[in-house]
Amino acid sequence: MGLVRFWPVPVGVLLVAGCASIIGIPSGSASFCARAENQGHDYCEDYDVGDPLGRIPATDRAQQGSSTMTIQSSDDSPPNLIDFLAHGTDADAAVHAVAGYYKTFTKKFVGLRLDADLEIVTHGGTLAGGAGFLLVGSSPGACLGFAVLPGSQVGLPPDKALFTAIYVPQGAGGCGSLVALGAGGLPLGAIGMGDAGMADAGAQPSIVLVPALDQWFHVTVQVQPDPGGTGAGILLLRAGLSSTQLAMPPGTVPPDGQPIVGLASAPTSAFVEEMKFDNVTIDVAPQQLAP
Repeated sequence: MGLVRFWPVPVGVLLVAGCASIIGIPSGSASFCARAENQGHDYCEDYDVGDPLGRIPATDRAQQGSSTMTIQSSDDSPPNLIDFLAHGTDADAAVHAVAGYYKTFTKKFVGLRLDADLEIVTHGGTLAGGAGFLLVGSSPGACLGFAVLPGSQVGLPPDKALFTAIYVPQGAGGCGSLVALGAGGLPLGAIGMGDAGMADAGAQPSIVLVPALDQWFHVTVQVQPDPGGTGAGILLLRAGLSSTQLAMPPGTVPPDGQPIVGLASAPTSAFVEEMKFDNVTIDVAPQQLAP
């Protein structure tokens, strides 16, 4: 458990200026990635210009089981978004549904920040099971998967949900597959910091409440590696106004590994899961964790 580089600015600007009324961008405005303030990211994708799916190499896609990955009209940042829809299966199924794609960077893992708009579509107003939606890690190395869980698991009302970070050891798939989000992962808050990275039975996973289901909100993920080069570090997850920081075990993000980010819909139980993403930016650079 590689996304595309931003397109040359002149092309994007010409497309927007000449086709604004046709593709749905308000006249006189630029698409998200074409705006001056969004230039210079290691990766920027708003799914608005050209052929977004065509910019994703087949080798970077993760799609199996009953699932789709489509470009649709956006009610977050017009004109377009990317939609991942997967029909979940029972835990013992031979093939688990997943729809998503990766971005692998050639830079060393000195730090990473991802920002994205996300909508979790429930198809019924509640969350029926676990749902993987994001992956951050290093190849080779372990992986940090992010999942959405029903709030009922921690005594919340059925219309509430929470995020948790899942640590996927290299031996359980690591960053080799988004499917590993639901295969062999452990809540990151329950991973001890010993050399063996064993689970600490007394620790409780840290969580972040999902701001809203069936509505757009902003997600930020930052990774600050240990400057000593142990592959340990600090992970920050923010959703809306809620955030948490978690400690990563040694070896999670080796400094000589290649940073990987994956966006996905990866159900861990038998229900329909739909994740919508828009305005995604990624930067591989040293991080000062946001307060």
